[in-house]
Amino acid sequence: MAEALDTLITLGWWALGWLIVLSVIGSIVVLTAIATGAYTVRPAWALTRAGARRYAHRTRHDYEEAA
Repeated sequence: MAEALDTLITLGWWALGWLIVLSVIGSIVVLTAIATGAYTVRPAWALTRAGARRYAHRTRHDYEEAA
């Protein structure tokens, strides 16, 4: 443990730089996973306009299309 700590102190700014780079990469990976998951689980009727129109006809009885 002491050798690892000594190496970290010796590297100094390089170690801090790598820590920042790896943190940024990790953040990008996590945010990409969240965005992909949110895109994947969106409702099926939201995929197309025709699907949205069918959904509106089915759920809203007062729905009328514009001319």
